[in-house]
Amino acid sequence: MSRDFSLDGWSVRPQRGVIERDGATTRLKPKAIAVLECLARSGGEVVTRNELFDAVWPGAEVSDATLSQCIVELRQAFGETAKDARIIETIPKVGFRLAPPVQPLEEETPEVPLDKPEEDQRVAKPGVLASVVFIAVFFLLLLWMQDEDEGQDGPVRSIAVLPFVDMSPEQDQGHFADGLTEELINQLAQIEGLAVTGRTSSFQFKGRNQDLRTVGTALGVNHVLEGSIRKSADDLRVTAQLIEVENGFHAWSETFDRPLDDFIRIQEEIAGAVATALKIKLNVASRGSPHGTTSLEAYELALRAMEHRKGMHMDVMRKREEYLLRATEIDPDYAFAWAFLARLYIVGNEKSAWNWREQSEAWLSRALELDPDSPWVLESAAYVYVAMHRWSEAEQAIRKLNALNNTNVGAPQLELLVKSGRAKDALALGERAIRRDPLSPHFQTYLQHAYAMNGRMDRALELSEILYRRDGESTSAIEGMVTAFSHSDPGRVTPWLERLGGHTDLNSRLAALLPDRDAALEELRQSEISSPADLYSAPAWAAWLGDAELALALMKQAPDLWSFWMPHNADVRRLPGFRDLVREAGLVDYWREYGWGDFCRPLGATDFVCQ
Repeated sequence: MSRDFSLDGWSVRPQRGVIERDGATTRLKPKAIAVLECLARSGGEVVTRNELFDAVWPGAEVSDATLSQCIVELRQAFGETAKDARIIETIPKVGFRLAPPVQPLEEETPEVPLDKPEEDQRVAKPGVLASVVFIAVFFLLLLWMQDEDEGQDGPVRSIAVLPFVDMSPEQDQGHFADGLTEELINQLAQIEGLAVTGRTSSFQFKGRNQDLRTVGTALGVNHVLEGSIRKSADDLRVTAQLIEVENGFHAWSETFDRPLDDFIRIQEEIAGAVATALKIKLNVASRGSPHGTTSLEAYELALRAMEHRKGMHMDVMRKREEYLLRATEIDPDYAFAWAFLARLYIVGNEKSAWNWREQSEAWLSRALELDPDSPWVLESAAYVYVAMHRWSEAEQAIRKLNALNNTNVGAPQLELLVKSGRAKDALALGERAIRRDPLSPHFQTYLQHAYAMNGRMDRALELSEILYRRDGESTSAIEGMVTAFSHSDPGRVTPWLERLGGHTDLNSRLAALLPDRDAALEELRQSEISSPADLYSAPAWAAWLGDAELALALMKQAPDLWSFWMPHNADVRRLPGFRDLVREAGLVDYWREYGWGDFCRPLGATDFVCQ
């Protein structure tokens, strides 16, 4: 819906994330407002729990408790409970429905100048409006960036591959459709002279029935590839079509009918046909099977593991591990599966759960043994090495990736530059990466850090807003708060403290004690800090509250180097103990080999100083 509507006397404004009544405004979390929108779209019909999961958390595995918490939040905002529900009705063992009717709010219609051409007077369809507004906001930010392609001869050929649609009767081939899409992106990225939108931005449009010219314009490409798959018995039909964004014409289309066991070959054929349609010559030879296996069963298991990549909870991670280990049992030489396993548990909040380092290293070693030149293997190696602070090895893996022109090269390289304090290089790469994959939260997060590291706080906070408005998760709220600590205006911190709410106990307690900074600092000193989220934000709190020594002590416990180079830690970096911390992290040897970061410089032959 994404338009304002009324409900039992309440004005619901999804774009602002609020409900209003009698002059009072209540702010809701993004997921809660998304649940309310989904219920409103049903026209009073029952919406099942599964339908809500698919609409609000597409592709992610979430528990019933997560949905229940959204319902509780909505009911509290409307002043009702489950027992006396007037607005949100529970249908036992099925789902929920809105009892009162939903009515659109009347909005002022903007005047259109009489001299505007007729085609410019059209208004965007309601179902498209929210996405277009969001994308427009982000692209305003991109306009500030200098275009690296300026001055090149001829137009830049560019393409976005939209997620293929599963048209199978049972609707059970979504993982194959996503796998095909992803492999097309990777293969097309090997074409010289072709700019390919990254996976994350392309998948933002999964399940959306939007005009392809609108999508192409939003992603900044001149071609869009879309298609569908249909499985019947042991046969597979893949239909693909190439659209010219400027005029909406079909530049090419083709249908592929193949046995299901020839699925991998279909990917290569489509990529080659698109290259021919664009009149671009492939500059790399075929790499054979995209993931290094000829077993359809093993490949399907790997796709199922990738299908749940958004889930970071331990139960989801264990399920993904199960899929991948089964794939390696079927094909012990499946390098991609081993590489995927290696990077599975490097997420910070899972590192304490088990002996991740030794296991990841063993799996990575097996993948490198099988296929040391695979882009998938090298990308995983880069991620794992950065997580282990093996900086030089990460650099070497990334350089090999660069030589392959792989579509994912920017992500691990950007992480390496940010964490090693190479601020200027990180900013330059981040701005290039975001042009290729403009809706990637991964790139947006690292670019946000790069802006902050370079003192460009307004742009950093713009990205923080975009990340938070999209997912509303605790991590994005904490990121925004930590970034705001580096802004000269304390008032920029307040909105983030309000958004944190009950995300973490420590941040909530400290926020409640402000503006008494002395009281907040004392609370921080007395607190037992153990969770990954608190270990990330606590040093930032200490630095912002003015205790550099406490900040340094907390940094030593932190699982990662995210905030080392933020402006609010300038006093911390001048402490002698900070240099010891940097040495322990292995950064000095890396800097001496590949270039010093922007915050530390050599002092004589053996010493260095940071600022």
